[in-house]
Amino acid sequence: MQASMQRWRNWLVVSKKSATTVEAYVWDVGALARASPGCTRPGDFTSERLLAYLAQRKEGGVGESALRRAVAAFRSFFRHALGASTSSAGSGPATPAHALPWPKVHKRKQRVLDWDGALAVLSACDTSTHRGTRDLAILLLILDSSIRASALCRLELRKLDLAGRRYVVRDKGGDEIERGFSASTAHFLGQWLALRPAHARPEVTTVFVGLGGLKPGTPLTPWGLRAIFRKIGVQAGLTQGFSPHDLRRSFAKFSHLLGAPSELVRIMGGWKSQAEMKPYTESLGPGDFDPYFPVTRLRSLQV
Repeated sequence: MQASMQRWRNWLVVSKKSATTVEAYVWDVGALARASPGCTRPGDFTSERLLAYLAQRKEGGVGESALRRAVAAFRSFFRHALGASTSSAGSGPATPAHALPWPKVHKRKQRVLDWDGALAVLSACDTSTHRGTRDLAILLLILDSSIRASALCRLELRKLDLAGRRYVVRDKGGDEIERGFSASTAHFLGQWLALRPAHARPEVTTVFVGLGGLKPGTPLTPWGLRAIFRKIGVQAGLTQGFSPHDLRRSFAKFSHLLGAPSELVRIMGGWKSQAEMKPYTESLGPGDFDPYFPVTRLRSLQV
C-alpha cells in the first residue's frame, strides 16, 4: 500500500497539483489505510469498505467539504493504482471509488473577522517573545496581502523585498505571484527577520520557521500554521475557531469596506473571477454598514 501511495504522490506532484492538495489527498488515503488494517494492497479495498469508512467519518462529525475531498482523493488514488488493470469498456476505470457519491456541500456563512476581532487576534501575539513576534508578522502579512497558507509556508527570503514592500511566491497551481504589503507590516516583518537567524537551520531558506515541535528551525507547514492559528484564536477569545483562510476572507471584506475597487481586490487576492470572490464578500453584515447609514450622515451634518 505504501509503495502505491508513493507512486501516486509522485504522480500528483508531476501533474502540478498544488502542494496543499497533494498533502490533503495523501492524508485522506493514509487515514483510510490506517483505518483498514486488513487491506494491505489497493486491490483489497471494496466499494462497501469505502462507503463504510466515509459513513463512519460523517457520524464522527467530519464536515461535508472534508468528505467531498476524501472522495476526490479516493477516486484519484484508486484510478491511478488500479486503472491499468481494471477497466470497463467505454466507461473508464472501474475502481472501488468509481461509484462513490459526491457529498453535497451546503452553503454556510463564511467565518470572517470584524475590526474588533482583527485587533483581538493581533493583540494576542506577545511581541516580547520571539514566537509572538513571528506570529504577528504572519498575521499581518496574510491580512495585508491575502497570501494563502501554503504559499506563506513556501515564501523564501530571497523573494522578499522588505524595503520595496513586495514579495514573489509560487501560489496555488504553481504560478508565481507578486504581492505588496503596508509599511506597518514591513516593520513587524523586519523585527521577525532580525530574530530569525537564532532559530532557522542554516540550510533553511524560508521566511517563517517552526519554533518548537519535532523539527524546530525547519519551514512551517500548512498544518503547523493552522495549529498556530487555533491557539491564537483561543487566546483572542474567538468562539468559532480561527484559521489562515479567515484572514483571506477578512482581507476581501476590509478592502471593500475601505473603498478598494472590486477588480483590484480580486487581483490582489488571487481570485480568478468576481464570482469566485463573491462568497468572501457575502460575509458583510449590518454592522459593517454603520458608516453608511443615511441617518448617521444626517446627524453628523447637524452637529
